[in-house]
Amino acid sequence: MGHDPVLTQSLAQSRIGNPKSGQAIVMVTLAMFAMFGVLGLAVDFGWAYFVKRSAQGAADSAAIATAEEMRRMTGVSGPYPCLGGGGVCRDDTAPFVCLSTVTSITTDNLDNGCLYARQNGFQEVAPQRVRISEGSNSAPPTLPGVTLQYWATVRVTESVPQLFAAITGNPIATVSARATAGLYQGQVRGSIILLNRDNDVAVWGGGNPTGANLDVQGSANVTAGGGILMASGCNGGCAGGTHAGNLQGNTASVTATYTNIRGTGDAAISGGNQARWAATPQNGFLEGSEFQDPTRKKTQIPVSDAGLQDCGIVGGVISPVSNGGTIDIGPGNYYATFIDGKGNKVPTGNPIQFSGNVNFRAGGSCLTGTSNATGFGTYVMYGGISTKSGGGATNLNFEPGKIVLAGATPTNNGDANPLFDMSVGGSAFSLTGSGPTSSGNAFIFTDQHYPGLTSPPTRLSTSTAYQTMKQGETGFKSGNNQQVSFTLDGLNQAGAGFPTDLKPYNGVVMWQDRRNSSVLYDTDGTYGCAAPYLNCTKTNQNLITDGVASGSQGMFIAAGASTVIRGVIYQPRGSWVTLQGSPGMSAALQLISGAIKVQGSGTVNLQPVTSGLPISIVGLVE
Repeated sequence: MGHDPVLTQSLAQSRIGNPKSGQAIVMVTLAMFAMFGVLGLAVDFGWAYFVKRSAQGAADSAAIATAEEMRRMTGVSGPYPCLGGGGVCRDDTAPFVCLSTVTSITTDNLDNGCLYARQNGFQEVAPQRVRISEGSNSAPPTLPGVTLQYWATVRVTESVPQLFAAITGNPIATVSARATAGLYQGQVRGSIILLNRDNDVAVWGGGNPTGANLDVQGSANVTAGGGILMASGCNGGCAGGTHAGNLQGNTASVTATYTNIRGTGDAAISGGNQARWAATPQNGFLEGSEFQDPTRKKTQIPVSDAGLQDCGIVGGVISPVSNGGTIDIGPGNYYATFIDGKGNKVPTGNPIQFSGNVNFRAGGSCLTGTSNATGFGTYVMYGGISTKSGGGATNLNFEPGKIVLAGATPTNNGDANPLFDMSVGGSAFSLTGSGPTSSGNAFIFTDQHYPGLTSPPTRLSTSTAYQTMKQGETGFKSGNNQQVSFTLDGLNQAGAGFPTDLKPYNGVVMWQDRRNSSVLYDTDGTYGCAAPYLNCTKTNQNLITDGVASGSQGMFIAAGASTVIRGVIYQPRGSWVTLQGSPGMSAALQLISGAIKVQGSGTVNLQPVTSGLPISIVGLVE
């Protein structure tokens, strides 16, 4: 059968006259590539972005958890060696691999970081990877030049299959996220930090309030420029009907940038209508580090008597030969003695008495001290310090150092004499430290069993007087002596010759032994009980073992206009301080205690400290 010539010609003409019919196929095909590309951007890129956000959240939380657990394990001031993963810093060349077997909180900070990543949807199971690198007292590779006390970098990756984008030759996309958290030094916040809880008793005059933190009486005015923190949950329901805070004077007032109270604790105003508390106290704050002892996980201030000279003082009196003269004394173990019938020095246990001008020099020894501009001395005063009755004016001047008041003689009723008594004789007394730009001074109120006092002179350690010493009344007792003045500055790590082992205690000017407390402490500064830390009371046997005299947990500070104390006064929980606010005191001072009672008619103006007790802060740094 032949072809129809007309039809054949018509078909030929249609092919020649319509060349676009083939181009349409090509254009549609090309358009499909573009369409799949757009879909790839919309679907694949969108999904990858979602995974990226999730991965970043996992990396952030894991990094913070790793650093936070390091702080919890080691303490709030360090140092922070790498403890997890076998105790070796896992740098970027050999990062810690987050095993999928970690399913609950552990005591390993790296494992805890992995747990937080897992809870946010990422673990070391293909197609995911979670790795942690860390460092101590160094700069993370991601932030060269930024030295941190500790850092942890978490890297999270996941291989994400591509759908539409696979057509372009990219079947797999790798999504990654990175976060670094670190510990860096800040300082404890608050001008007044009160640690006593609901069941803790402050034994001060006028009753033994249970669960009281701050009690302001009379017409005393308290200003706390750095704020107030109170750990008591009392709101009138504790024994004796106490509240965490109490204003009991007709014109008593408290002015603070903030007053934060743990739990249901509150502040009550029971005085006249002129009594006021500004700004209004806020409660409802959950249990947290700000309501615990800010020195937890720190040992007590380190002291060593190794190498100190034996300074047995016959008669127990240190005074210039000439009236109104000057004598220099150096570091050493000081204790009062008398000469027995055989010519031997016998320790008495009495305080060392001073009169005249006495310079504590950081160089030399005993009664031949020499000035040392960059030195830091240790003076151990067994039996405490007292002014001499009838000795005239006394002026004590200190070069930088630690003054350890190591126990006091028991009284007839079993209590102990004050550790630092300027009330004897009623003569003028001044106490002058080494100045705000020096390495500062720390007064440690304790007894002969303070850690580090292991090498007392033999004739002292074998004496009955030494064995019976107790922790006496802390602080500087002045009685009715109105001629008392202080100018003291706490430890200052910026000062020349500052000992590196004292950096965690920067700012401390007075330190009360934690054993001198009605609350049980562990040796690392944590409470000897479980959260919520309410029932930590020592037994009577604990108190006897610790050599604590009745009522010696209290400290008395005469806040006169001539009182200049700059730094941190520390007492453990289970203690209290009585502040006599007349005529007034204004100083950069941080008070850490169990409870505070302010009485009198003057003002106590506590300004924020410029260089306070250090604390490590956890934060994301990148």
